[in-house]
Amino acid sequence: MNTFIQLEGKTIKVAVPTLFIKELVLHETDLIAEIRSKFQAEDLVLNVDVKKELFPEYEELSAIKTKLTSREIYQKMVTKNPALKDLVVTLGLKPEGE
Repeated sequence: MNTFIQLEGKTIKVAVPTLFIKELVLHETDLIAEIRSKFQAEDLVLNVDVKKELFPEYEELSAIKTKLTSREIYQKMVTKNPALKDLVVTLGLKPEGE
């Protein structure tokens, strides 16, 4: 679960694990307007707090991996299967960067 929601008076309190998710929730203006309309309470306030401790199972996404070059891909493939190097020689291929 990525949120905890609680209603206290006219305040909807939402706890989320990251600042990014907080920004996503706050930018859902249509959702906030819909909630106010459905409950006929134009004075409802949305309070979103980052509380990472409430989400121990939540894992941050790792940094975006850089794209491997053709040479790096070839080297990884040879590391996993050394016979590939023999095949390249047998077929007279020249991998990029060699």
